[in-house]
Amino acid sequence: MTRFHSQESLTAPLDQVVRWHALPGAVTRLSPHWAQTVVQEGDPAVPGTRTRMKIAAPGSRGAIRVPWQSEHDALDDPTIAPLTADPATLDDSAHTGTAHGFGFSDRMVDSPRVPLRSWEHRHVFRPHTSPTPEAAASPGSSTLIEDTVDLELPQLPGRLSRLPGSGLPESAMLTNLERTFAARTTRLTREFAFLRSIDAPTTGGDRPLRILVTGASGLVGTQLTALLTTAGHTVRRLVRQEPRTGSHGADPHATATDAHAPAPTPPTRFASTGEAPDQESHWDPRANLLLRDDLAWADVVVHLAGRSIAGRLTDAAKEEILASRIASTRLLVSTIAALPPADRPEAFISASAVGYYGTDRRTPAAEAAPAGTGFLADVCRAWEDEAAAVEASGVRWVSVRTGLVLSGLGGLLALQVPLYLAGAGGRLGSGDQWFPWIGHDDLVRVYARAIVDDSLSGPVNAVAPGIVRQAEFAKAMGKHLRRPALLPVPRLGPALLLGDDGADELALAGQNVVPAALRSAGFEFAHPELRDCLIEELGP
Repeated sequence: MTRFHSQESLTAPLDQVVRWHALPGAVTRLSPHWAQTVVQEGDPAVPGTRTRMKIAAPGSRGAIRVPWQSEHDALDDPTIAPLTADPATLDDSAHTGTAHGFGFSDRMVDSPRVPLRSWEHRHVFRPHTSPTPEAAASPGSSTLIEDTVDLELPQLPGRLSRLPGSGLPESAMLTNLERTFAARTTRLTREFAFLRSIDAPTTGGDRPLRILVTGASGLVGTQLTALLTTAGHTVRRLVRQEPRTGSHGADPHATATDAHAPAPTPPTRFASTGEAPDQESHWDPRANLLLRDDLAWADVVVHLAGRSIAGRLTDAAKEEILASRIASTRLLVSTIAALPPADRPEAFISASAVGYYGTDRRTPAAEAAPAGTGFLADVCRAWEDEAAAVEASGVRWVSVRTGLVLSGLGGLLALQVPLYLAGAGGRLGSGDQWFPWIGHDDLVRVYARAIVDDSLSGPVNAVAPGIVRQAEFAKAMGKHLRRPALLPVPRLGPALLLGDDGADELALAGQNVVPAALRSAGFEFAHPELRDCLIEELGP
């Protein structure tokens, strides 16, 4: 049996840290993108619920991931309370000498493709009994987070276990765990700092919001809804399938005859509102179906839905891309307009893209720059016009012009990692085109900031300040992954995959975009430079 132990201090009160971990979305926000893909969260406060993930193979940078399941349980330790306990009931360890705290455990189950015989992880949160000088000035403001993992690797038989190199798998596993938990600490520290900056209810804010979200299951929506629920806001997803019920620990794929399905449990509820933080409701924009009550319920609407632009830009694909955005936005805006003024949301936050500026914008483009030409520019312009119509109803409007999202969980970056690992990476076309990128977490925080910041309105460029050219991106990828990036991809390559229009509009397009509105609002990027973003998304 091998044991790994991590102990870190977080500058945040114990009750806030415990509450954050008990809310739906915590595992999604905590997990490093290069190491773990969260498929379904369990509820750590409810024994028997399960979290399902895909775990990256060490050294694969997330390119190879295997299914993993863990089952939550309470700790068999009378000094460690469950996450649902009241912090005020715990003894003060400074006076009693007993290390009281909160915690839970999870153990690996039904994961035959994971090269481990067993895994058990203990999570413990305690008052920090040895605060830093900064924490000493604010008693109770620091929390000690302890993670202990007991794992068992497959053993080589007999004398083979004594051969040179037989201990390498254990060493590699411990190194990977050290990197993973260091990344978790960094993510959690950064997350709490951001939550404090937007006055989130979880960190002491006094205004929980009701937020209606479309496109919540996508790359951006999954992380955004997780951030919002752990911030202490109530999220209602508009979904096209039958809305799910139950807590965030319920498995939507489990059936009544599934032997491993957890028993139904009541959903987590916010004490201030009595509502579950994570809800779903049905809509179908193709059938013009949307419940007025959902819009009347919401303080803010976030509209992310729209047919993906990935793939060949055929005439049929172009029609679907445009229609999916126009029809859904028009339905939301017209339904808002039909509500009594007192029932209308305060803000309508819609997605858009830097494609608004055309396929070859070489001079710096702030939000006031004119639209460019091309199919995607026309789509963005029409999409924003539909969204802006909500202002006539007295509702604040924001269109987030998103750059190229870099994420280890999917999209452009994840698709290119296997190519670079194989030594087949390189610039696209001439490589001179601008590459207006943004890190996944920074984009999610742009949306969260737009939700609560009344000073943001109209178009907002969501791009990192450290813009590069495509050839510079290719060079940075090769350097980070320790591979050559010398194989240029001529226009013929993307043209064969995407068609001529797709090659010009997607693969070879470039826009020199600057985040002027975010700078004016004082938004702080976690990853303003490409190197930092690659470390965050692909691992150190």
